[in-house]
Amino acid sequence: MAVCEKFALKNPNVVAYDEKILYYYKTIEEIQLLPKYKDIEFVRLSMRSVCDSISHHSKEWMKHLGIQLNETTKRSLLDLKHRLDVSSLKKLIFLRNFFPKNLKRLEI
Repeated sequence: MAVCEKFALKNPNVVAYDEKILYYYKTIEEIQLLPKYKDIEFVRLSMRSVCDSISHHSKEWMKHLGIQLNETTKRSLLDLKHRLDVSSLKKLIFLRNFFPKNLKRLEI
């Protein structure tokens, strides 16, 4: 879905995703509360198919936004894990280099 991908390229935070998903969720709730038939003078219009279509599309948007959020979060967490691993490795190397030198000084 191109629109979701464009949205994801802006690097939105979780709150922005939540606002979008909540918008579509509220749309579905509002559509369900609307009457399924509309009488205009002597003609009765069935709004059921329109309401069902809007609800279906809103659910699809929510699904795609959820997928994008999942992918974005996964990439961020993997990046954080990498940075923590590198930082931990640097500290370990420092400690290994630092302590043997200090231990040798203590030995007389």
